[in-house]
Amino acid sequence: FSIHLRRGVTVGGTVVDGADGKPVQGSVVSAMTGVSADAAVPDQDKTTATDARGAFVLRGVDPELGIWISHAGYEEFDGAGVCSTASRTGSGEYRARITMDRGSSLAGTVCDTDGKPMPSVAVSDGGIKCATTDKDGRFSIPAPKKIKTGEGNVYNLVFTSPGFLERNIGLRSAQSDLRVAMQAEPEIRGTVAGPDGRPVRRFRVVFGPSGSAANLGRMAADIVSSNGVFRLKAAAYGRTVLEVVADGFAPWRGETAAGRNAAPAAVRLSRGVTVRGVVAANGSVVAPDVAVLEPQAPGPGEVDKPLAAEVGDRGGFELRCVNPGDYFLELRADGRSVGRFCVNVPPTGIDVGQIALSGAGRIKGRFYYPPGAQATGEWAQ
Repeated sequence: FSIHLRRGVTVGGTVVDGADGKPVQGSVVSAMTGVSADAAVPDQDKTTATDARGAFVLRGVDPELGIWISHAGYEEFDGAGVCSTASRTGSGEYRARITMDRGSSLAGTVCDTDGKPMPSVAVSDGGIKCATTDKDGRFSIPAPKKIKTGEGNVYNLVFTSPGFLERNIGLRSAQSDLRVAMQAEPEIRGTVAGPDGRPVRRFRVVFGPSGSAANLGRMAADIVSSNGVFRLKAAAYGRTVLEVVADGFAPWRGETAAGRNAAPAAVRLSRGVTVRGVVAANGSVVAPDVAVLEPQAPGPGEVDKPLAAEVGDRGGFELRCVNPGDYFLELRADGRSVGRFCVNVPPTGIDVGQIALSGAGRIKGRFYYPPGAQATGEWAQ
């Protein structure tokens, strides 16, 4: 492949206040970079600042992408078309007089859900302008960034503070008395014990919003606790699916509440039951080396993961810590299935006895459409 470099141009000029025409010193002028004007961003390696006269000179500017100008007290200037409107000197340099507007300020107060002012909350406009609330929870951001949407320009403020959920607030117009309530991060907590009531000291907790599909929103944590206690931050308030897995115990699943000062979950693990059997491989069948037990209706969590055990030299296998239920028992040789069976595991466990695997064969028969299926097209679907 080949890379074609396009020669940049030099853009210079002055930046002035749109209201009084005075020079704006300290404006940051950056060349834009990207594959297109829609996807362009300021180039941090090609930047300069205006002097006391508001003047600047920037080399290596892509004439199609233009420049970007920002200043703490002014609205950002999108100069994508600056080269098409600027004048040119005899040396080919583009010269432009750029006016910047002070815009409006966004100000307000941040408090917790009890109405108590919150100091040291970080407030951002989604761009480069940030503020921190004072001891009274007050903040102010001059000339915040406007975001273009299909319904016009909007402001987007982001509020963050340790121990609290992040808040994003969209505004169509500037406000000076905005009140923002920050919600403390929810948590789940509980204790894990074995069937004898003794604490389980090492376990894994998987949790997420109730009803979430697959593993969407699920989080996991490995816990080491001498008294079996866990306390974890959750992503959202409300009912939460909770799963606990520990060596030597059957997996556990239940629900708890994620919130502040919610009732702790009391998890009591069981040893589960055992599924055992013996495999006899006859004829051309390769002797299996692994027995796998998989729920017939698997879900997304740790509880539904298949269990596996080696098949011994004499064909015996034993799967422990199994929850009662309906399973598929699959025998595999070098990762390939050589037998698959349905097994109902009762609360007392099960010995499936001897499983005889014979050589390959064929099944012959005829295939019939249900009455009326061809006419309606349902069978074809």
